[in-house]
Amino acid sequence: MDKYVFVDLETTSTDPWRGDILEGCMILTDTEYEEKDRIIFKCKPQDDTEWDEEAFKIHNINFVDAQSYPSRREAALKVLLFLAKHEITQHNTKMVIQANPNKWVDKNGQWTTPNFDKRFLEEMFKKEQLNYALEKYFPLKVYNHKDTAENGTVLNLWYSLNYHGFKKKSLAEACRVAGFELTDHHNCQHDTLALLHCWRYFESMGVKFSNKADKQQRDMGSFL
Repeated sequence: MDKYVFVDLETTSTDPWRGDILEGCMILTDTEYEEKDRIIFKCKPQDDTEWDEEAFKIHNINFVDAQSYPSRREAALKVLLFLAKHEITQHNTKMVIQANPNKWVDKNGQWTTPNFDKRFLEEMFKKEQLNYALEKYFPLKVYNHKDTAENGTVLNLWYSLNYHGFKKKSLAEACRVAGFELTDHHNCQHDTLALLHCWRYFESMGVKFSNKADKQQRDMGSFL
């Protein structure tokens, strides 16, 4: 792996099958976490999109304002061009997301712990019939219980920190520990920068990142 892409999205709901992306940011880095490029995109929700009151309370993006955003197809193509430009594939790139620390119901009615941002991006491509983008440019592989940080391509901050002494799973708490001033929380660009900073900090402190929490708890020790 020779690249990382850090991702944060604001969405209409927590359900990627019934909801839509509103705003998103991707920051591409090298393996030393030096930024190489970034993309910010906005997406006009469809008329039948599910709007969740809880989501609105978080990001304060309302339906009326979102009507001026570019279409979902324009947003999907913008992201696709970014992935293609930098040859971001499952073979050379690890995607880093916060992950929603809660659970939600999938389209089959089963409770599942999500790769939240990845799921929404996948569904955006599928809804716009850009499935080939998923096959060629998108980090597809998600950890299962046998995978390790070395062979997976989607990494979650919270699956890792959950067993490292964090009682409150929030980006604000991670930023507090990592020394990042979270001044514009739920602005997707600011949150993506915060995610990058926290990831770099915790890795420098010896945290082994993964997509599934290790069975054996680790103690973060003096830097918590």
